[in-house]
Amino acid sequence: MPWSVRTILIIFLVGVVFELYVARKTITAMATVTSWPRKLIRLSAMAVVLWFILYPLALVASYYLEITSVSRALQSSEMLTDELLIYPFWTGLIFSVQLSQPLLLTDVIRLMLFPVYRRNKGKWIKIQARVVILTVCVGFIYVAVRIYSDTFTVRVRQAEARIKSLPESLEGLRIVQIADVQVDARTNGSKLEGFIDRVNSLNPDLILICGDFVTSGTGYIETAAAAMGRLKSRYSVYACLGDHDFFSDHTKVTSSLQKNGVTVLDNAEAFVENDGAAILITGITNVYRT
Repeated sequence: MPWSVRTILIIFLVGVVFELYVARKTITAMATVTSWPRKLIRLSAMAVVLWFILYPLALVASYYLEITSVSRALQSSEMLTDELLIYPFWTGLIFSVQLSQPLLLTDVIRLMLFPVYRRNKGKWIKIQARVVILTVCVGFIYVAVRIYSDTFTVRVRQAEARIKSLPESLEGLRIVQIADVQVDARTNGSKLEGFIDRVNSLNPDLILICGDFVTSGTGYIETAAAAMGRLKSRYSVYACLGDHDFFSDHTKVTSSLQKNGVTVLDNAEAFVENDGAAILITGITNVYRT
């Protein structure tokens, strides 16, 4: 089984537990506070859950049935596949995992206050049902906003390294480290340009890229390499390759990066000199397999 299919399968098996838990809590709450038929509520909730997990089910089925055209389409960046299968899968997974935490808290509180719950069971169930529905509604809005924000926002984390006996010429050296650009149809265009502009706005002295320039395939290698070539630093831009780069075509990724002025360190070292001081940079390739 390919690494990508195996990874999705593992994530699915873990995630479906959270999705079924949230669905069960929602079904019970809706049946408590509405007059809707419980069967209709259950069927509606299960239909949503099935939509959320349709992508991994179809991916695994196409692999075992050896329907390569379907398997390839499910792992592509086609917008129709994204919108109907891939995005709902990840959205449902994130939504369920996030929502399970406050919903589980309501169950824990009920157990902790079990004597109170037993004396006021009817009232408690109605209040808890309303809390669950409110939590589901607020949680859905929160997750949707966060997904949109995280998709279109480039966040920068700054850290200061204090090194004893550091040469004066290296004081204040600004190193920008980036990884997992993973250029494809989803991250190409304005998103990629915005990322490059944000990195350049930091005025780095040195840029280190820790691999995964493309998501899969060879179609976006040149695009990714050209974008990395637009990164600007005082000294240079160094990179090592990630697992996605090897799964696509590591030779082409390396040559394309070097053609665009990026130095690739494949289990290699390089020195950056400044005013008599030198920084040793080591690039280590680790792709989970030999």
